[in-house]
Amino acid sequence: GLAAATPSVLGALLRGQAWVASRADPSFVVAQYAEDADAVPEDAATVVKEDFLAAFERHRNGAVTEFRDAGNDWGIDLDAVDAPVRLWHGTDDANVPVAGAERLAEALPTAELRVLDGADHLGTLLRAAPEALSRSR
Repeated sequence: GLAAATPSVLGALLRGQAWVASRADPSFVVAQYAEDADAVPEDAATVVKEDFLAAFERHRNGAVTEFRDAGNDWGIDLDAVDAPVRLWHGTDDANVPVAGAERLAEALPTAELRVLDGADHLGTLLRAAPEALSRSR
């Protein structure tokens, strides 16, 4: 991918995107993660924009590294994972298709996959967060 082949180009693209996002309405950022930015509550859209800017406005090296590493073998023996793993994924996620979550759930012996019908990338987070956070306490 771009992160591995030309990390400086990806960094520049993220810098430009952050510059535009800092001057735009939160819907500019939300539209990257949701099919219908207008359906996302205003308070959530504001947080998404703030988080995006915190991640990319000043430094992008960490994100570029993460994007690059996501495509590499992590050397983890998934069969050896014995802790409960819960996954939530939306059927309408255009950023990360649900098939990847299904493959991960099949590879993890203790995985529980919840597929959220009609949820896009951000919609999955907004719908799953209350349950995910309540279970971790």
